[in-house]
Amino acid sequence: MRGVPRRRRLVSAVGVVAALALTACSDVSSATPTATTPSKTTATVPGPSASPTPSPSPSLSSKQQAAAEAKSATLSYRKTVDRVFQSGGRLKADLANVAIAGQLSFLNKQADALAEQRQRQVGEVELTSIRVVTIASSKDRAPSAIVEACADSTGRKIVDSSGNNLLPTGIPTTFINTLTLVRTAPGKWLVAAEKDRQVKKCG
Repeated sequence: MRGVPRRRRLVSAVGVVAALALTACSDVSSATPTATTPSKTTATVPGPSASPTPSPSPSLSSKQQAAAEAKSATLSYRKTVDRVFQSGGRLKADLANVAIAGQLSFLNKQADALAEQRQRQVGEVELTSIRVVTIASSKDRAPSAIVEACADSTGRKIVDSSGNNLLPTGIPTTFINTLTLVRTAPGKWLVAAEKDRQVKKCG
């Protein structure tokens, strides 16, 4: 299957189990607004925790506020994807609250496959660090952000209707997720694309 990305080969070869052994990934650059002159603002955010979208603060610059919002959106994205997959795909409508374009389409297909095969996720993926790499904006395009998060899926399993773990022993569990987020409304950022790179450990 020359020319077919490894992630897609896994999906076609062994179904959703192999796809979920890694975090969801798609490349939809054509659907993602790209700023003409990205501002290379970097913000490392240790110790992620669940939090609502930060309210605008007079002490933050516009780029700092955008970075805080992108970080919060990344956390919401990860928790929502986990919740949908834990439901066996039943809650897939929630994905539209955190993803858009090609990434939303890809996640919907994974949720449908879980439902069809009567499989579900147990446990969750932990984001141990989040780094906002760039915040980009221009007059004629929506603001966008590139975020890198280190994801540890050691505590996640995919099980069948009988509760049997379907993930192979020894599969990779630690990845750097590179997310492209787009601001669709003030304070609201959605994930438009995700690419994953395997690493030995986070930090």
